[in-house]
Amino acid sequence: MEEWMKLKLKLLLLSVIFLMLAVEPTIPAVPSPPTSPNQLILTALSKSIRLNWTNRATTAVGYRIFRTTMKVGSQTGKVFPLGANALQYIDTGLEKSMTYCYCVVCYNAGGESVPEVCGCAKTLK
Repeated sequence: MEEWMKLKLKLLLLSVIFLMLAVEPTIPAVPSPPTSPNQLILTALSKSIRLNWTNRATTAVGYRIFRTTMKVGSQTGKVFPLGANALQYIDTGLEKSMTYCYCVVCYNAGGESVPEVCGCAKTLK
């Protein structure tokens, strides 16, 4: 009887191992990048520029605003990260009478949206 139980346990163990090997692991799907925001409105002030946009993405976890200037030797490619609910950003401490250009994208685990929402504004004198 003991030999029979040992054999039964071995068969059970082999069955469990076989089932574990037969099950393919599931790899979580990576989401697609979110839809781009739209309707960017730039409002120039004395030493700041206000950006407003409309959210079209349902899967975004945040926004990135890319800024550059038209000034030779200026700091280019500055990035401002924002949360998922942001629909406005005020860029402060800017030089007067300077043109600044912006692109707004949203992102998630699948990457960034296409930078369709871009525009330039010149600060006031």
